[in-house]
Amino acid sequence: MFDNHSATYSALMLGAAEITVMAWVYGADKFMEDLHIMLGFYPFPRIFWLLSWKLVSPALLMVCLLYTSDAAD
Repeated sequence: MFDNHSATYSALMLGAAEITVMAWVYGADKFMEDLHIMLGFYPFPRIFWLLSWKLVSPALLMVCLLYTSDAAD
């Protein structure tokens, strides 16, 4: 019971919201500039991180979220 109802669905929703806000509301390019200021260099490879934040991570989180909600029913 704890495994199915503790944080699975809510953690996926929170993760999807965080990555969406960071990548699309604040902006992945602006976030990359912030990393450049903090680190002194751009994370390598830059295009990989931008694509991961904007497309891959939100899509995978949504797929997991949909799969989790279907499995709970």
